[in-house]
Amino acid sequence: MSATTTSAYEWSNLPWRKLEQSVFKLQKRIYKASARGDTKTIHRLQRLLMKSEAARLLAVRKVTQDNRGKRTAGVDGAKNFAPKQRLALATDLKVEPSGKPVRRVWIPKPGKTERRPLGIPVLRDRAAQTLARFALEPEWEAHFEQNSYGFRPGRSAHDAIEAVFGGVSRKAKWVLDADIASCFDRGRPFGCQTNASALPNASAALDSGDATERCAAMASSACAILSALSCLKAAAGRFVAAIGNLRELAFKAARGLVLLGFFDILRVPDHAAISGQMADRKRCK
Repeated sequence: MSATTTSAYEWSNLPWRKLEQSVFKLQKRIYKASARGDTKTIHRLQRLLMKSEAARLLAVRKVTQDNRGKRTAGVDGAKNFAPKQRLALATDLKVEPSGKPVRRVWIPKPGKTERRPLGIPVLRDRAAQTLARFALEPEWEAHFEQNSYGFRPGRSAHDAIEAVFGGVSRKAKWVLDADIASCFDRGRPFGCQTNASALPNASAALDSGDATERCAAMASSACAILSALSCLKAAAGRFVAAIGNLRELAFKAARGLVLLGFFDILRVPDHAAISGQMADRKRCK
């Protein structure tokens, strides 16, 4: 659909069903290319998707009409876009290497007195992020694990609860709960070499508008997260190994007790001693 064709439509009269089908076809081709490892085709289709008008219109609709944060403004104060503003935004929408700073808001954690930070980008940056997500999501969905449920299309917390229930309802299992935020706050758990002091600087650089500092901060944060995850994986491995050793010792101890009791029951009686006792009883009578 060209720009002249789009301008002839009103926002409410756009063929949304055809636009969704067009974007889905491109995403399906990206998924198949990623599954077979064709990197060149992946990048070509991703560029095609991000330049397509259908994807830009859907990204704008997602941010300004469908999401719950459509009435939440960023640092520029823009919110509640009119249909003409949405069409204008979709016309010149593209993914830039840098964007405007985010508005930092502190919101309370459910059931706790603590608060967590929330960054709110401007609507234009949110639409550009959604456009990039349309292109990146099918590439990585082809490689994600089947048992991961966080921020994935077509999955929710209810699916994770169902999977956990199905895994532990038939047989008792150990569950490991790891908090990555606490891992960063406490420095180097389990011998981890993560530099937690660099994370506040990375967060401040991400809030700035300089593209070089933002890229460096993103790389630093990604390395810290990967290092922390590897440490958590190693700690989980040690924990599982220790549990396995304890279970083996418990089984051996229980088996030994059972065998001792079994041998006490099956102990061969001394017939000579029994005969002597019976003779003594007869003499007493």
